[in-house]
Amino acid sequence: MSSISRRPRHGLLALCLSAALAAPAFAAAGADIAYTQFTLPNGLRVIVHEDHKAPIVAVNLWYHVGSKDELPGKTGFAHLYEHLMFQGSENHHGEFFDPFEKSGATNQNGTTNSDRTNFFENVPTTALDMALWMESDRMGHLLGGIDQAALDEQRGVVENEKRQGENQPYGMVDEVMSAAMYPVAHPYHHTTIGSKVDLDAASLTDVKAWFRNWYGPNNCVLVLAGDIDAATAKAKVMRYFGDIPASPTLPVQAAWPAPLDKPDRAVLQDRVAQPRIYRAWNVPAFGSVDSQRLQLLAQVFGGSQSSRLDTRLVHHDKLADHVSAAVNESELGSQFVVTADVKQGVDPAKVEAIIDEELQRLLRDGPSAAETARAQTVYEAAFIRGIERIGGFGGKADVLAECAVFTGDPGCFRKNQQELASATPAQVAAAGRQWLGKNDYVLVVQPLPPGQARPERGNDSTAALPFATSKRPAPTVDPKFTTTKSDVDRSKGVPMPTSFPALAFPALQHARLDNGLQVVLAERHEIPVVQMSMQFRGGFAADAGGKLGTSSFTMGMLTQGAGKYDALALGDAQEDAGARIGAGASLDTAAVGLNALKGKLDPSLALYADVILHPTFDAQEIERVRKTWLAGIAQEKTQPVSLALRVLPPLMYQAGHPYAIPFSGRGTEDSIRSLTRADLVAFDQKWLRPDNATLVVVGDTTLAELLPKLQKTFGAWQAPAAPLPSVQVGASKLPSQPRVFLIDQPGALQATLMVGQPTRSARGDDIWQFDLANDVIGGQFSARLNMNLREDKHWAYGAYSFAASALGPEPWLAYSPVQIDQTGPALAQMHQEIDAFVTGKKPATAAELAQAKANETRSLPGSFETGAAVLGQIAAIVNYGRGDDYPQRIPHLIDAVTLEQVGKAAAMIQPQALTWVVVGDLKKIEAPVRALNIGQVSIIDADGKPVAVTPAGK
Repeated sequence: MSSISRRPRHGLLALCLSAALAAPAFAAAGADIAYTQFTLPNGLRVIVHEDHKAPIVAVNLWYHVGSKDELPGKTGFAHLYEHLMFQGSENHHGEFFDPFEKSGATNQNGTTNSDRTNFFENVPTTALDMALWMESDRMGHLLGGIDQAALDEQRGVVENEKRQGENQPYGMVDEVMSAAMYPVAHPYHHTTIGSKVDLDAASLTDVKAWFRNWYGPNNCVLVLAGDIDAATAKAKVMRYFGDIPASPTLPVQAAWPAPLDKPDRAVLQDRVAQPRIYRAWNVPAFGSVDSQRLQLLAQVFGGSQSSRLDTRLVHHDKLADHVSAAVNESELGSQFVVTADVKQGVDPAKVEAIIDEELQRLLRDGPSAAETARAQTVYEAAFIRGIERIGGFGGKADVLAECAVFTGDPGCFRKNQQELASATPAQVAAAGRQWLGKNDYVLVVQPLPPGQARPERGNDSTAALPFATSKRPAPTVDPKFTTTKSDVDRSKGVPMPTSFPALAFPALQHARLDNGLQVVLAERHEIPVVQMSMQFRGGFAADAGGKLGTSSFTMGMLTQGAGKYDALALGDAQEDAGARIGAGASLDTAAVGLNALKGKLDPSLALYADVILHPTFDAQEIERVRKTWLAGIAQEKTQPVSLALRVLPPLMYQAGHPYAIPFSGRGTEDSIRSLTRADLVAFDQKWLRPDNATLVVVGDTTLAELLPKLQKTFGAWQAPAAPLPSVQVGASKLPSQPRVFLIDQPGALQATLMVGQPTRSARGDDIWQFDLANDVIGGQFSARLNMNLREDKHWAYGAYSFAASALGPEPWLAYSPVQIDQTGPALAQMHQEIDAFVTGKKPATAAELAQAKANETRSLPGSFETGAAVLGQIAAIVNYGRGDDYPQRIPHLIDAVTLEQVGKAAAMIQPQALTWVVVGDLKKIEAPVRALNIGQVSIIDADGKPVAVTPAGK
């Protein structure tokens, strides 16, 4: 359970339909993160931020060590040790996650990048002692719990994480760019995942020496944010961490931006659907004045819907499907990276020339005052949204820790705020001319010829390379650091909480506009933000009998021009208001969302109403989006999990069922090509009507304040005379025998295993019986599938299962990307685990059910920390008819579930009705899969169509 990258921008795998935007480290005027800090005698720096909106505390530790600190021949050590720190310690035997799952922790993970390693979790306030005991035990008492078996296990997991990353489209880019853009001696020359040869050579002695050097209290910052005060924090931290001796003090590496001496370029062939251009420069480090100004420049150049590159390449010349520009900040130096996904049939050289032309114009003339102000507003709004969360990626604890580790000042975000807010167009242009005026690196990724495999990379030893770290002085412990006595008797084990806070879900208030539009409001006044979601019945299922993808395509077009605004002007207007408007569809519903700043609610609401009531469906925009949409389908077919999610549902639901569709909702190439403007207008008029809608609102407003605004913007919206539409989603006949479908991806480093079956509707209170059963087999880190394939066999980076909520028979899916040479054994183990569980040969135990119940109920207070989470729960209440009191009933519903009910729920999954999809190199997977004899084996293409294959040996 970890993430690696030079900059940690990845979360856990997001299947199907969700996306999130990370908040940059920029503090808006009027928004702040107050904190106190103190340092223990052993050097541990502690930062405390109080936020009592929920009874949870974010615990966030940043160790100032990353891949930049690795020695020749020992690349990947920082990330490997992050994994080892999730193993048992001297005083806690077993998985690190176990007491956290039992206590209802949320947002728990660990990540490593070039500069730091962090561990974080949100825990109920009453579980803080448990969390601090666990974190201090792995800081001060880990080595006795690490043996050769643990090293071998996590080495296998890490190597599968490496394969999983490199098996993705464009998955080799980081390796190529790091090596090309930094000299061999530079700490950023190699990637965080490291070399397989180096990982294989790592000995137990090596990794223990690495731990002793870097993971002491004096090299760590601990942030506690949430339902905590400074006095309590100090007493608890001193008690659990005070007796841990300091580690050696190693010199902090100086900033080393390393701008290129000359321009350079390369071409990389990969298993991708379309060419992608990367153009990059090495620029100043995190927190520098120029880095802040370059962020504004990136926003203007390629960071928004109406940026210079979007306007030219996506909208006007229509040569690219997607463009971006961003500054990826790091401690020693950052990178300014421009990307462009080139349309099929377009010469990448032509796109490169336009990127350069637009860049030179921007550097010469600078951004306009309006562009600069718009970019500043975007960053201001993003920061306000970001500080709603105490923990997790980009939350308040993260902001404080990042500043403290990289600058020594937890409040450095305030300086960054000032730099961004006060930057002038001339200063932004000057920073661009200084750092982007020469010596770039260009990488063009081209599709591999059909059937050709790509070579593996990053597997050579680095032992002979002249890393700068090889000149580091011998580590010594600074005598100024001392320890304090502790009364903690660790032999008694983890201090588990005996009580837990109850969920405090905001009251739901109801209203009805004059036109019949239903409004549901939950007030939350912690930040000046108002969020809305207009919920409509009629999602992907509404496409049944028609053109697949109509619902998603129509909803996507809503934000491509509305009212008096074309697509670009609508993007500008949103950014001027600091608003975010998005629209999309899911299996049974469609929705249009608004995230608005309280102070700019009126103009934001006017834009929102235009998008819902007055979409233009401009013919030229439809054609532009259609081409990009088709490119997106092609991209899905090159990504193993996305490909499996396209082909599996039509195979496991009976033909003609509304859910027998690609689960991305994008439809097929044929259906999208056939869509007309009339189709989109018809869907809009049929489904997007006030008598088929409920407006869910969460945030800093009241009904008295909100209703007049809504009446003004939506009051004239009237339902058409046509009857209210509906979709009949009935049961789906199950297959009579298990089937296995193989899809060839030549040269794939892993095989992606996915299995599924339709089950039951998400309506009704008995959903928890099935959900708890799923928790046991694959819904948690400690579930059977993950413990088997990852922790026991270490053939996979992870193995999980889930049920996607649906009004009809919801899909139950399990999946795991596994190393290619273990495809047969891994599939056999996955089949064995599922079969034994659902047939009752190995049913859920009382302990497993108790842990699943504990995790589900005790995590509730942390699960609804944000307005977005509250909004999502209310939308589910509306869509599934669950009643306003449903959040308060959840603990009782869970507690009432019995082992017998879990067994009956598990039995809904029938081994003889399972449909398997395996995506991988057919030459390596076909024979071992056929040998298992777990079902009829067929070979299909990326569209799910049969492939004629000559039998082996003929």
